[in-house]
Amino acid sequence: FFFAMYRGQQRGRPYPAQGWRGGPPPRGAYGQPAQPRPYQAPVATQPKPRHPFLDLLGIQSKFPFADVDRRLVQICQRHPRRHLGADLTGMQCFYAAKSKDELALPLNVHIPFNLKSAPTCPVPEPVTTMPYEKDGVTTRYFAKVMLLSGAKEEEDKAKGKVHLSKKLNFLIARKEHGTVTPIGGEWCAEKDGAVPDDEALQKTAIRVTKDMIGVDLSVCTYWIKFVEFRYSRVDGPSCTTIFVPNVWDHFADGLEPCTQVREDTKEVVEEVEEEEDNPEDPGKKRLVKKKVTTMKTFKVVEWRPYEMSLHNMLEYDCTRPSPDDVVELCLFADCFNELLLRDFGMQILEILQKKKEEVETQEKDKKRKREEEEAAAAEKKAKTENGEVKKEESSEDRRPAEPKKPKMKIQHTVNQEMLVPFQFFDKQPHTGAITGNLRRDVLEGTLHQFGTFTKHEIDDLLLKSTNLRPKTSSYNSAPAVLYYIKIATTTTEVPIPEEPEKPEKKEEKEEAKKNEDVKMEEEKPADAAAETPTEAAPEAETEASKEEEKADETPAPEPEPAAEAAADEETEENLNKLLLKDLRLKCTERGLSDKGKKAELIERLLKGE
Repeated sequence: FFFAMYRGQQRGRPYPAQGWRGGPPPRGAYGQPAQPRPYQAPVATQPKPRHPFLDLLGIQSKFPFADVDRRLVQICQRHPRRHLGADLTGMQCFYAAKSKDELALPLNVHIPFNLKSAPTCPVPEPVTTMPYEKDGVTTRYFAKVMLLSGAKEEEDKAKGKVHLSKKLNFLIARKEHGTVTPIGGEWCAEKDGAVPDDEALQKTAIRVTKDMIGVDLSVCTYWIKFVEFRYSRVDGPSCTTIFVPNVWDHFADGLEPCTQVREDTKEVVEEVEEEEDNPEDPGKKRLVKKKVTTMKTFKVVEWRPYEMSLHNMLEYDCTRPSPDDVVELCLFADCFNELLLRDFGMQILEILQKKKEEVETQEKDKKRKREEEEAAAAEKKAKTENGEVKKEESSEDRRPAEPKKPKMKIQHTVNQEMLVPFQFFDKQPHTGAITGNLRRDVLEGTLHQFGTFTKHEIDDLLLKSTNLRPKTSSYNSAPAVLYYIKIATTTTEVPIPEEPEKPEKKEEKEEAKKNEDVKMEEEKPADAAAETPTEAAPEAETEASKEEEKADETPAPEPEPAAEAAADEETEENLNKLLLKDLRLKCTERGLSDKGKKAELIERLLKGE
């Protein structure tokens, strides 16, 4: 408090920043007069809800999708951010009476607009137009087109998730000073037809589009009559119709529009150097600069083809007085966005209804299983009283054992197509970023726009399909949020495949055996080499016995006793040598060391086995 007083006194205010009752008005810094506030243009504010009950429903800015004929009051309520023209009386939205299948708008067919290499074309000769007279009323008719290019299939992963409104583009016309407008012009009875019906207005759109940007739309066979604006002007009423032709069926390679250029002549003052006689030196001449007025021709851009996304058209600043062409472009963007909201909202409704049916079937199955378990428990309890349980238990024990179940893991699968309608509603204002969640009031308001459900039905649908509960009051209650990826995710149990054992290589086995031999030699005591082996290798013994049997079978002459002793010594030495040689061969075959005495080799072979 005291710091605030001190700071206020330093700035020429002896009272705190909030002011005291009876204190002087606040002044500027250091006691100077307060600076005037900068001018702020008035901004169109959102209308307040007409009734508190509408705020509870979440439909304070929602209107039915099915309204075709909309008067000026409804247009002002639906589009509060648009500064409408003074002559506008109403509009007819023909798309509201057609379903998604009837319109057949492909949002994933991309048509490239080659604007960088756009050639130039001259301004056509002006056409004399006359208003259409019927029952003493003269009306002017205008036909305009919006050329749609869908989203690309290949999406840049570095940019992340992009909203659909940023992927949808339209080809429009733009003047040199920056005004954007749909491509089109006025109906002419001589060139387009005597009566301004739909066919004649389509001819008008084809003629004017070819003159403005050089694109021939006569190959288009399907024209969507999208919206119509009605005006009451001083010189008589007028009507503007906007069509959406099927360019996606005939211009798959792309459009090549041109820039409309007109030649203009202007007076230009230039400085020119001329030679004149020098009076001071009559034999020489001097250069003198003079201003000369000449007429030069310049090329002025009348119309330039321009590509604009639906997101930029929705965010276009139309809060100030603007030409009727700009207002028509903004209202068309709002209507096209409303069409997408209706189609994607219908998909969300189908998803929620299907989810509700699944939840209800699961609840019925759980209830049926619970009733069956209760009935089985009651039956078992009744049998225990009669003494029949022991026989059943003995019969159950005799059943064969069930096979071993494989190990299971939980796998989550996300349906990307199911995420698309939710992602269209998940759009942050101005940025168009996708957050991954939707508020309950957005879903509730969208479902109310269909005009076929009551509040109780929508609450029951959202509660059973998404577990979103309704608001208890309109004050101090945070809106419930739906993470729609949960709805698009299915959880299943998948068996874990058993990994086959990798066969060990021979080289690895040999290295492991060598390492074991080295460790055993290090651990063996020093006096083990002096000890005689108690057991011999079975293979070596069998071979030695075979050789002895062969030696016994062969008859030998009876030697003398001295010669007999010498022969016995020689045979023992030969047998020892043969046995040692055989042991070394077996050690090398098994990857063991063949160095050492006979006892060491035998012990090594026994440990190797």
